[in-house]
Amino acid sequence: MANYDALEAFLARRGGEELELGFADLERIIGGELPLGALRPQWWTNENGPGVPQMHCRSWRNPGYDAYLLNGERVMFRRRR
Repeated sequence: MANYDALEAFLARRGGEELELGFADLERIIGGELPLGALRPQWWTNENGPGVPQMHCRSWRNPGYDAYLLNGERVMFRRRR
């Protein structure tokens, strides 16, 4: 999960209510490619519990965001209320 630590640090530094990033931006941040599964909304789950193997969601949940896959390989990170 170390590559997603960079995303967590980026979001924690960035702050703000909303931030939209493209896959290319995210890959630059994490220093590698996103998996093919990232094209599916399920990969961007905002849950981390039993039956949810996607532990990478911590990278946006820990700094206080929810993630939403948008059209065209873009992701909206929105501050949880």
